[in-house]
Parts: sequence; C-alpha cells; structure tokens
Amino acid sequence: MEGVGNTFSGYTSKLEEELKKSGEYMEPGWFDFFVEPKLILEKKGEKEERQELTLDDILKRKENVVITGEPGIGKSSFLRWTGIHLCRAYELLPVHVHLINYSGNLKNDLLNGIGRCDAALVDPSYQDHDKLSTKFKDGKVVFLFDALDEAGNIQQVSQQIKELKADPQYRNNQFIVSVRTNIYAPNQLGDFVELKMQPFTEEQIQKYLEQKPELKGGNSKVVYDRLHSDAQLMDLCKLPLMLRFITEISGELEGITNKAKLYERFIDQRFFTREEREKGSTDTYRKAKIDILAELAYFMQTDKAVISEYGGRRIDTGMGYELLLDRAGKHKHLSSKDVGEVVDEIKANGLLIKEGREVSTYRFLHLTIQEYLTARAIKMRVTAEEVPFVSGVDKMSIKDFMDRHVRYEDKTFS
Repeated sequence: MEGVGNTFSGYTSKLEEELKKSGEYMEPGWFDFFVEPKLILEKKGEKEERQELTLDDILKRKENVVITGEPGIGKSSFLRWTGIHLCRAYELLPVHVHLINYSGNLKNDLLNGIGRCDAALVDPSYQDHDKLSTKFKDGKVVFLFDALDEAGNIQQVSQQIKELKADPQYRNNQFIVSVRTNIYAPNQLGDFVELKMQPFTEEQIQKYLEQKPELKGGNSKVVYDRLHSDAQLMDLCKLPLMLRFITEISGELEGITNKAKLYERFIDQRFFTREEREKGSTDTYRKAKIDILAELAYFMQTDKAVISEYGGRRIDTGMGYELLLDRAGKHKHLSSKDVGEVVDEIKANGLLIKEGREVSTYRFLHLTIQEYLTARAIKMRVTAEEVPFVSGVDKMSIKDFMDRHVRYEDKTFS
C-alpha cells in the first residue's frame, strides 16, 4: 500500500482546514466517526434486482458512479468520507470539487481542486507535475464531484463532466458524482452507474448516536430510547441531516412532529440560549431575526441577477449585507442601533456562512435550511404566484416549489 503511514492524520487535518475555509458545517469530532450509508444498484430487466454496494465495492469495480438521494440523506458527507477512506486504505488520490462553487468552466475548477489536494499525502514520491501526471495515467485518482444539483446550470455541468471523463488525461480514473434524486435524469451523465442512497435504518441511527463524541456512554442510550418511543422523531432521524440536528437539540425534543418544526427549533437554538427561548413570547427580536434571514433566502432563490451569477445558492457578501440591513430596517419596532445588532447576530450564528477564494459570498449552512427559510418567507404570499425558482425550469409556482423541495407533511411554519 503506497504512502499511507502517517499520512491519514495529515490528510484529514488538511481536509478539515479546507472545509472550514469553504464554510462547511463541522460538528465536533466529525472526522472521528462515520456511519456508512446503504447504496442500492437497481438492475432493470425481466426481473428487477436490487444489489447493495459498499464504498469498497465501488472502488474495486472501477465504474463511474452517480450517487443519488433526497436532501439531507448524507451525499456530501459520504463523498468527504470517501476521500479520507482513499487515503486510509488505498493508493488513490482524492480530488474534491464542490459544485456549489462552479465557475462556469469545470476543467478550471478541476485543476483548482487538483491544486488544493496534496499528492504527497498519498505518496511522498509524487512531488512534481510530471509524476502527478503519471498518477493520472495509471488511474490512481478519484474525482469527487459533490452536489451537481447546486451547480446552477446542471445540463452544462453534466456535459462538461462527460467531456472530462473522455479527456485522455483523466479518462483512466474514476468519477463519483452526487446529486439529488429529483434533479437527476437517467443517463444524464452517459454511462455512469446510478446508486441510490438509502435512509438510515434504526441500527444505523443507534450506531451514529453511540459514536458521536458528546453522546458517548449512557447519553446515547437515553437519546435513542427517546427517539424509539416516538415514531415521528424516529422517522425524521432516517435522514442523517435531521439526525444531526436532533442530536444538537436533544434536550428539547418535545413538540417536534415534522421537518418544519425541527428546522424551527434548530434555528431558534442558533439565535438563543434555552433561557431566552423559554421567554420567547417577550423577545421582540426573535421573529424579526428569523424573518429577516427568511427574506434573504427568498431573495436568493428568486432574484434573476443572483440566479444568473450564483445559481440562487450564494450571494455576494456586499449585496447580502445590504439586503439584510434593508430588510431589518423595515421592522418598525427596531431602532437604527437594533438593526445593526440584529444583522450582526444573524451573521454570527453559523446559519449564514461567509466563504470565498476568488469572490467573497454568503451561503446557507445547508441548502435544505435555505429552502425551509424560503418556504417560511412565502407562507403568506399567494400560492399561485409564479416565481423564477432555480429548479430546472424557468418558472415554478410556490405550491410546486413547496411540494418538490420542502415536502413537509405539515406546511405550517410557526
């Protein structure tokens, strides 16, 4: 096995630093544990077959694959862990490309991804471009393209992925792409094999809780027993993102009956201490803070300039800051001093993340949070209104947006 030695800790610390720079959500001890999801290959024919594959199966088969799954099911986490696993157990070099940062030229983004990874972490002898090219030639690289659905121009990016796959410099290597199920069309990436990521089982939920550092010991059993006694909570936990949020608010699970209630409680916890939340009815800022953030989310997904420039997933920090100030200023009960303080708190609570290499932008902690807040902002709007949401079509009604992207069993947000 090439160059593994002490390189794993070097790679993970470097990847952790890179993820924090780009604003990725990092919970304590994230790199210390991971529960591998179940991936299903469906074979069509006279008799439909379902075959469960592991990451090791994927790497051994050397096929190019697209990982599909619903929002929050753990596609991005799986790709990050894949990169770590490659350094830990294989002589393969992982190259991460997060498509939310798609520049319009995927080859340039790929070269930037190659530039950010350190080949020496996998094999100390690969120290110059010529030797790295040999690694490409030998098929020792795995390209990890995360979140095709967040790239904005999905058809254009899909075509560029196929062109890269056909490029003589890269074609001997493996490509793994992740995308939401409802965005991906069969054969969109040519001969890529589609693997469908499955929701967590109760066994996987229990394993996650047992591994999570702050829940180790008896605490994990207390939380699991609480979830097991509530079918609605347990059903929510089948999505790893929801399980992550639930463990963060594990002491305050009463009243959570659906995703909307969970998002609301999670966002509240980012803004307030428990004592402040218990006094929520007297806090004049509580609703204003969330409403202002919701208006920013709505603006990002409906403003034509933002959609054109960033696909509705990011916004220039200058424009975002001015928009927050503008929306805060419309709350008449806030003084001019209050407006600035509210906006500063919104920027500091971790839901809105500043990132940027070439361009400084804001984005939300997770796309599903942006969509929840957008849905909250449109709750009082006319549901037949046509708005240019970024959803693979030019225009979509609010009702269609709610059904396709939010899909709460209960469409109440308060």
